[in-house]
Amino acid sequence: MKNMFEYYIRKSIEEIKNNNLSLAKEYIHSSMVLDDSSPSPHNLLGIIAEIQGHLSLAGNHYRASCSLDATFKPSLRNLERITNYYYRFNFKNLDFGEKVEHQEENIYTIKYDSNNVGHLLKNTTALHKKSL
Repeated sequence: MKNMFEYYIRKSIEEIKNNNLSLAKEYIHSSMVLDDSSPSPHNLLGIIAEIQGHLSLAGNHYRASCSLDATFKPSLRNLERITNYYYRFNFKNLDFGEKVEHQEENIYTIKYDSNNVGHLLKNTTALHKKSL
């Protein structure tokens, strides 16, 4: 079932990129039947609405995606982009969510002294890994 969901999401992204939006919507709706709590389908519906010039509807879908998973960065980036004062549509800027997100390492730690006062310290191992 998970494999079919991922298949429908991949196919819908492919169809959006091929400008076959009606078939992409069918794939998206099929994916929603399998997993109605995933943020990906609403992100993709937002992309379709944005391509069609319906920014209000796109924003609604991006917000729905964010409400399903507040950590889903593609919909956050898409929502931020369309609400920017200097917004101009550019297909290359759409975030389909197909790239694997890498979680940033925390470069700071809090060390407490004997008086229970926290001190913010740079984590040198995380900084070293970042520079490589």
